[in-house]
This record gives sequence, C-alpha cells and structure tokens, in this order.
Amino acid sequence: MPVSHPSTAGAPYLRIERLRKQFGAFAALNDISLEIFPREFVCFLGPSGCGKTTLLSILGLLDSPASGKYLLDSEPVENLIELQRARIELGELGVRNVEFRGGRLSLSPVR
Repeated sequence: MPVSHPSTAGAPYLRIERLRKQFGAFAALNDISLEIFPREFVCFLGPSGCGKTTLLSILGLLDSPASGKYLLDSEPVENLIELQRARIELGELGVRNVEFRGGRLSLSPVR
C-alpha cells in the first residue's frame, strides 16, 4: 500500500510554470517548472552561470520573470499586495540570508 509523504499532501506551497528570464541574448532561465510543498527542504545546485541566483531572486520577489507563472499558496504573485510581498522578501519562504562565499551559495534558514 503506497504511503503519502506528509510534505507532499495537498497543493504545493510554491509553484512555477515555464519560467523564463533573459539578460540580453543570454537565457538565464529557460522553461523552468517546479513545485515545492510545505515542509520540503530544497537545494539548488549547479555550475556558475546556470541560473541559481536568478531563480532565487525571482522566488524571493526581488526580480520578475520575462514569462511564465509563479504561484504562492495557489495565488499568482502579481496579485499579492505590497505588505504580503514584503513579508515574503523578509523570509517567509524560509530563507533569511543568501550570499556567496568562495563561489558557493550560502543560505541561512529562518528558524
């Protein structure tokens, strides 16, 4: 009998669909889709220039995608009011600090 993992029960907390972001001719994100469920721990790994920082900037509402959908708790982020956006930018996604140290991305959890 299959067992449902508690973190994937129900709808995802964060969903992106076909996200794209370009800087001139360079496609930093090209057709990226992702679902993150409550209580899931997610890590983005990859070589320099693959789009990790661009993706985190969009997820943290510090930048906007060129196209695609971004939903938080099933609500399109463009519908969020300024106060809701500020709370997310200040760490509601579970990340307090994003920085580079020696070419490595360092994330500090809120709790």
